[in-house]
Amino acid sequence: MNYLEVNCFEGRMMDRIEETARKWHDGQLRKDGVTPYIEHPKRVAEMLQGWSFGPDSDGWAIVVAWAHDLFEETPKEKHKELEKEILNSVKGMIGEEMQILEAIKLLSRDKSISPNKADYIKHIAQVACFPVLAVKIADRICNTLDFLALEGAGKGKAAQYFALGEPLFVALNRFNDSRIKKIISTIDSVRVVLC
Repeated sequence: MNYLEVNCFEGRMMDRIEETARKWHDGQLRKDGVTPYIEHPKRVAEMLQGWSFGPDSDGWAIVVAWAHDLFEETPKEKHKELEKEILNSVKGMIGEEMQILEAIKLLSRDKSISPNKADYIKHIAQVACFPVLAVKIADRICNTLDFLALEGAGKGKAAQYFALGEPLFVALNRFNDSRIKKIISTIDSVRVVLC
């Protein structure tokens, strides 16, 4: 990923979290059975950069984007080891290390605790701060686009999946941030594709 606009310290930290994500997602594939899983968090992080998240404005959200699926895709018995590695990757983000870890955990759906996807989405919509909400929306958009490309899934499955994210989109109304226009524009573009 290109971090030319990121200061030197943040650039190294971004490299560390990307490396951590690559290590833990190694060998995992997306639903198409071909695409390396790491392409998904990479796309989510790139979308956040496109929405003007970066070194001067909630850059830690890009860190969360890289790591947002790590707990979901890692066996529970390895979660403590993963947690330590994430904290080591973000070491030096004074006061934000635990915030980052908690954001990653919030976005990680534990099916044994939250078997209902709709309830999980509503919970995030209610409690997430703006940068974390943006990560989840980018995740939803990227997954929707993946469903569209998935052979046999078609627009119906993609539209159903996207519609389940509506509480996230509505939750943007809780915030006053100039980046919301870019996010809504992306949401609207996906709606057009799904029609």
